Amino acid sequence: MNHALQASDDWWESALIFEMSATFVEALVFPNQSDYFFTLEDFQSRPEWSLFYDDNYVTWYMYGAAMYLHFLSERNFAGDDAFIARVWRETRSDPAVGRPDYIDALRTVLLNDRGVDLDATVIEFMQWRWFVAQFDDRAHFLHGAEWPYPVAFVDSDAAIPQISVNMSAMTYGVQYLRISNSGAQPRTFSVDLQQNDIDVEWRLTTVTSVDVVSNITVAAMSDEVIVATVIPVAATSATELTFDMRDATLTLDQI
Repeated sequence: MNHALQASDDWWESALIFEMSATFVEALVFPNQSDYFFTLEDFQSRPEWSLFYDDNYVTWYMYGAAMYLHFLSERNFAGDDAFIARVWRETRSDPAVGRPDYIDALRTVLLNDRGVDLDATVIEFMQWRWFVAQFDDRAHFLHGAEWPYPVAFVDSDAAIPQISVNMSAMTYGVQYLRISNSGAQPRTFSVDLQQNDIDVEWRLTTVTSVDVVSNITVAAMSDEVIVATVIPVAATSATELTFDMRDATLTLDQI
């Protein structure tokens, strides 16, 4: 039913937006069912893939990407789930032109309705994405504790003098690094990020929304999680978005 409604707006969009939004709408119509939970496994196990990656139905990734729409619903459009219908309406276009597309539409609705930037929501979503399953803190996703699949991450020990991580992710993809400090003293690291691509930037934050700029401190008997999100330097559309992997090296030296 939802695919039929989508087709009335724009049949020429990526399969990803069809599946992620239909899965989201299914949860709105049947709020007490958990049939779609299993799709989150493929989504959470591949954080390096772009949030907008169409994998041609090789996995359930496109369905699990509905997690982003749940984020928008809870963070930006509380009580206004019809935002997804407005996004589809904004995709209406001449098939020969293909613009505006779903990324254009998301950007327009977010900016016009809530005054927020699409890329900013992607960065914040990547932070929220951590707080599910055993990491749920009751301050993020409403159903975070029920979603059984934590996002994939790299683990490191704060006792190591130098932590070096080779990262790869698509544009609008992400990598997670958890640094665990089991000692009685805090550990502070200088942060160095090396990348060669000029059309994207790796935005470093913690899962608690703190920007990681020059250093990071891991409190005693605690963890800190760095979120490295690949964001385009200039506003991009689906027709301009490529899904090649971007590489960077993150080096943390203990001070």
